[in-house]
Amino acid sequence: MTNKRVSLFITCVVDEFFPEVGESMVKVLRRLGVNDARRARVARIAGVSYAGLFVLLLWQALRGQPLLSPDPLMLVGFASWATATVVALTWPFRARRDASEASLNWINP
Repeated sequence: MTNKRVSLFITCVVDEFFPEVGESMVKVLRRLGVNDARRARVARIAGVSYAGLFVLLLWQALRGQPLLSPDPLMLVGFASWATATVVALTWPFRARRDASEASLNWINP
């Protein structure tokens, strides 16, 4: 039962922290000159990533594992989550570049 409380506690803390992270992320992306559509995509990806982290922590708690000493299966889950998040965060910035490169492909087929 204690592990479930830890997962709930982390979720509550992150619920308070997540809007601050989102606001900071928007400010940084605005300073970098990222347009509104890309900022919206990044925000959606961050939200889905957070939901994935919540599911991983809940799964760990339901399996009765301590938060700071996960088993190998849980480590694979965390590594998969982190990799998927990083790959997904590159997508909004590659989408426009790929489209502009595709428009030039008719020159050199």
